[in-house]
Order: sequence, then C-alpha cells, then structure tokens
Amino acid sequence: MNIAPVHIDALKALGYTEAEARFLYLVATHSGYFVARQFLAFANAHWGERTTSFWNKLHTKKHARTERFPKSGVVYHLFSRRLYHQIDRENIRNRRQHEIEYIQRRIGILDFVLSNLQHRYLETEPEKMSFFCDQLKTPRHFLPSKIYYGQRTSQPTLRYFVDKFPMFLDGDAASTVVTFTYLQGPEAGLTEFVHHLEVYLPLFAPARHGGSATVFCPRAGVGECEL
Repeated sequence: MNIAPVHIDALKALGYTEAEARFLYLVATHSGYFVARQFLAFANAHWGERTTSFWNKLHTKKHARTERFPKSGVVYHLFSRRLYHQIDRENIRNRRQHEIEYIQRRIGILDFVLSNLQHRYLETEPEKMSFFCDQLKTPRHFLPSKIYYGQRTSQPTLRYFVDKFPMFLDGDAASTVVTFTYLQGPEAGLTEFVHHLEVYLPLFAPARHGGSATVFCPRAGVGECEL
C-alpha cells in the first residue's frame, strides 16, 4: 500500500509522528474506529510513554473520543472533521457515531487491512467509480448503490459502494483483477452475506473478470468462494 506523502505530511502537521500519521490515515480511510492492540501491533510498540503520548494527543486535540462497551472494552473513534479534511476524507461516514454492531465490523475491517498492507486498495467512492466506470467502462446502473434522503428541502443523494468493505487490485500495476471482501458479523447465518452478494451480482455478471470474492473471518481465517 502506497499512501500519498501529501496525506502523511498533512497529518504530521497536526503533531503526529510518521508511524502515528500512517496509522491514523488507515483508520480514517477504512474504519473510523480502532482499539489499542491494533496501534501497538502496527507501531511495533508496547504500553508506555510512546503510546500514552499518542492517546493524549488524540484527546487533547479533540481528534478522537474514547468509547467503552461491556464486551468490546475501550474503543477509540476518530471523529474530527479537521483530521479527515487533512486527508480529503471529510465526507465519509466513518467519523459519525454508530451502534456497537457497526463498530465491531469496522474494527474487523481494519484488522484485515492491517494484516494485508501489501494490497493496492480502491479506498474511496471516487476511486472505485473511476476504476469501474472510466477504466472498465462498466455502466453505473450495475454498481451497488443506495439512496439517502435528507431533509424535506434537500435532494436525495445516490451513493455507491456504501458498505465500504475493502476492495483491492492484484499486485501487478497493470492488472484489472479486483478482489472484493466481506466481513461476516456475529450472526450465525449467512442471510446477510447472501443479500450482499445479490446486491453485487449485477456488477459481477457483466464484468466477467473471473475474480473471486473473499470472506474474511478474524477468528477462522480467510475463505474464498468463486463467482
């Protein structure tokens, strides 16, 4: 994964170190939420002055809040509009508050990304739209989408790839092979996964890229199913 130097520099300008800036970029882009073990593993650090300094900076600068849940423990939530603005992510929903089920899934997604930093991710909605519509010439009506209704005076907003599950390209710079991922929630059945596939089938069918969908289970490993 190559993070644009301009984004790292923008976060360092807020007072963060190189490692902290890289971690915050990944959290803001892919999750919005993280737990301490994720930062410790990413920074190859242990509890101590370094980590305490990081937590203090997040709270003092009002870039993150601490949320506590009975079973999930302490969760850090990046919510600062300014921080997201620094990396051109101010319009994504990660900085908003969510229910615990959503938070658990976002932390699981971050686990996947942190364990697979070698991939070239399509990180944002514009990047995905550009890849599928401009590069692959896929009609927009094949893309998974959702309509958001605001106040009575505002116009509905059509958004694409709202689930924000990690999506990445093959290692070859010229490759157009895409891997789609899905994180299974705590529910035992696969009803939600089947629905997810149904939403994506219009994109899979006409594209005929011959790829595969990858299901990432933090406890059980990675499983693949051919489409």
